Amino acid sequence: MGVKEPLKGLVIAATGDFGQSRGPESLKKWVEANGGKWATSISRDTTHLICSKEHWKKGAALVTAAKKHQDINIVTYDWLEDSLLQGKRRRERPYMLKTLEKARQKKKKERKAKERNEAKHDAAQFQIGCKHAEEDLKSGTSEPKPKPKSKASSWFSSSLDALHRARAERAAKNDAGLPTPKHLPQPSSSTTADSSGDPLVVKLTDLYHIYQDITGFQHDVTLTRIDIANNRNERYQLRMYESNTVPYMYCVFLRFSQPSKLPLTQMITPLASTFQVAFKAFRDVFHQKTLLSWEERLDRELGKERRTGMSGEPFVYLPPPEGEPRGVIPEMSLKGT
Repeated sequence: MGVKEPLKGLVIAATGDFGQSRGPESLKKWVEANGGKWATSISRDTTHLICSKEHWKKGAALVTAAKKHQDINIVTYDWLEDSLLQGKRRRERPYMLKTLEKARQKKKKERKAKERNEAKHDAAQFQIGCKHAEEDLKSGTSEPKPKPKSKASSWFSSSLDALHRARAERAAKNDAGLPTPKHLPQPSSSTTADSSGDPLVVKLTDLYHIYQDITGFQHDVTLTRIDIANNRNERYQLRMYESNTVPYMYCVFLRFSQPSKLPLTQMITPLASTFQVAFKAFRDVFHQKTLLSWEERLDRELGKERRTGMSGEPFVYLPPPEGEPRGVIPEMSLKGT
């Protein structure tokens, strides 16, 4: 049986660093021992250029020369190694650097497209959260105000109390017949005055969005209870909100609904609560309604055990479908809350 010569008839050159013990002398020895010819430059006789990714990217001299010849295969070191190990010339296409580069560019485009789609999805969810916040918290609203002569910016207020207090103070001044000063010190660049110098109505423009943790899970949960015997279908919507402005503030909102009746709403925490206060309240309400701690929310069997023997059924948590974020417990201390 004759000696295998997988590289017979091939003229091979190399450029780049392929690691220890894979220098030009070693490659030359392996090529010639397997029937091939070794070349130190590119010519019309060259059939292959073994090239490192670094030299391909920077367009080394031998790479530039090889690209001028369509018949030269510019391949990775793996092509040579696999051909020698298997004792036969491997098909070049999977090892060609231009093929690998196209695959890399395609993967990069797909990754960017995925990131864009995820960003669009997050933006859409954010807008939905803002809409829910506006409906639930009545934020982003104000009374009509005179049109200023100059372009005005808004003063971000973080509490309904600030709005009510400002209105009450102006009403008291007007009732007392006090003169309005023509010039008032500007507390910040976010307040404006009308032609008489009177500060405009403070506008509550803080909008909240539904809080989303690092996994992408939104703290907007639905708790249901179906009473077939009495033909009742009750539902709680438990939401935790985060402000759009820094420093971040949080609040928890609860809505109860049942057929043929107006929904009942309740603010569980104040608008300007800390994360610790709001998240603890969120967890407490969840536990009260389901008999499960927030950490146990996905354990349906445990919920069934705790419902046994109760006169009234607790509410049931509807988790997101498989494959969607289901949330984590943020690593924040809840002490003192």
